[in-house]
This record gives sequence, C-alpha cells and structure tokens, in this order.
Amino acid sequence: RYAPHSSLLARGYMLMRVMKAYSCNLLKNDMEVMILSADTLDGTRMQIEGGLNKMASVLGPPSIALKDRGFLPNAKASFAVVIDGDTLRHALNPALKELFLTLGTQCETVVCCRVSPAQKALTVKLVKEGRNAMTLSIGDGANDVAMIQEADVGVGIAGVEGRQAVMSSDYAIAQ
Repeated sequence: RYAPHSSLLARGYMLMRVMKAYSCNLLKNDMEVMILSADTLDGTRMQIEGGLNKMASVLGPPSIALKDRGFLPNAKASFAVVIDGDTLRHALNPALKELFLTLGTQCETVVCCRVSPAQKALTVKLVKEGRNAMTLSIGDGANDVAMIQEADVGVGIAGVEGRQAVMSSDYAIAQ
C-alpha cells in the first residue's frame, strides 16, 4: 500500500502526463477523456466496462467482426484513455486484456503513465496479436527497448537518454 503522500505524487505525475499529452495534441479539448486508476482487478474491470458503456451510449455498440473494431476517424465523438501502471497491470491480466483491447482500440488516444518496460512491450504485443495489426513503437531510452523490439517497426530517438533505444531500433532519429 502507498503512503498518502506517494499516492498524491502518483496522481500529480499522471496529471503532468495528461497536460503534456494536451500540449502535443494527443489529447484534444473536444475528446472525452477517461482516466483509469484502480487498485484491484475488479475495480479495473468496472472502469473498463464503464468506459465501454460510455462509448456505446454515444457511438453504438462495437462491431462484432474483429477486423472492423477500432477507432473511427469520422465518429460522432472521440475518446481517449489515460491509465496508470498499477491499473495497466490488472488490465493486461488474461481475464481483462480483451476488454482493455476493445476499449483502447476504439479510442483515438491511449496514454499510459508510470508503466514498466515489460508493460510497454505487453501493450504493443496485445494490439499486435489481438488485432493482427502492424505496430510502431517510438522510444528514447533503455526503458523503451523491449517495446521497440516487440513492435513490427521500432524507432529510437537519439538524445539525452543515451543510445540504447537507437541501438535496438529499426530506424533512428535525432531528438
């Protein structure tokens, strides 16, 4: 369990990431942003199902055909998910990962905050295998290597964080 002050720090970090996502237009003012933050598997399930219900109430139910599921650029509304590492751990559990995949792939943006290198790679793998999609990962440090290697196309950014991402990528760019 977290001490109260560390919980506040984690929320502050998530808020910083949300603000950064707005500043680079990953999140937009007209989006419905759903924040997923839960301590338990059941809590995570409830939040994911709540997000899916919210989307279905606006856009209608998702397509039954797997190949037709996903973000629609001309939809009536656009959605985004922001999820923290603890909640992502539950969302990647075999009992929930298909629900999380359905939610995430119907969103225009998914922002993952405070996640481990393994969680980054597992998230890419979930999309790649769950939707039979070609994936691209972009990273700038050693903590991004597993994600870059899991993707079909990996891009490493050379800069402050060193060269580990660049050395494990298919393509490299300067910061």
